[in-house]
Amino acid sequence: MVTTKTHRINQLIAVCVKKEMTPKHNGFCDYIVRVCATYYAVEKRTAKKYVHVLIESFRFDKWKSLIQNNNFLSEEEKAEWIRKHL
Repeated sequence: MVTTKTHRINQLIAVCVKKEMTPKHNGFCDYIVRVCATYYAVEKRTAKKYVHVLIESFRFDKWKSLIQNNNFLSEEEKAEWIRKHL
C-alpha cells in the first residue's frame, strides 16, 4: 500500500522531472513549497519535510530508484532523465 507521503513524493519528483528541476537549481526549495501549497494545501513545515526528502534522495542516487517506479512518468521521461543525469 502506498502512503500519502510516498504518493506525494512521487508526484513531486514527476513535476521536477518534467520541469528539469533538481536541488542543484536556485529556487528549488521555494518551487517545491509553492507546488505543495498549491496542490496539497499543506503547511510550510510539511512542504519543507518533502523538500528534505527530495534533496536527500537526490544526493543518494539522483532519484534513479524513485523515478524507475514512478507511475506519474512515462517510460520515455524516465529513460531521458536517467540518460541525462546518471
